[in-house]
Amino acid sequence: MISIAAKRTKLPQLFMIQQLLREAKRVLTILPGSGINPDTVGTLLDSLGSYGVKEIHLSAGEWVSGEMSFRRDGMGMGIGGDGEWGIWRTKEETVRAVRKIADDWSEARRAKTASQGA
Repeated sequence: MISIAAKRTKLPQLFMIQQLLREAKRVLTILPGSGINPDTVGTLLDSLGSYGVKEIHLSAGEWVSGEMSFRRDGMGMGIGGDGEWGIWRTKEETVRAVRKIADDWSEARRAKTASQGA
């Protein structure tokens, strides 16, 4: 299940995901998504880590200008606004930044658990 409730990591929405994770109990995989980026992933993991979140979903992208040369007036690609003739492209540097934060968070959590068990 992909959750879109994490947009801008608003706490009431995080509470809803916490409840979903608690109720799922290994029956479903809940993937928080929408608004996850290098600025929000740490808060998201801190808020949901103890509830068993193991995966996240993000597009890590941005609209870039499309290279279509013929653009008939009144007939776009259906997106509207800046994306009307654009292409949504995933940014490798954003994926790498989120991955590093998530990996560092996970390693710190493992180290803390190990030190408490020793």
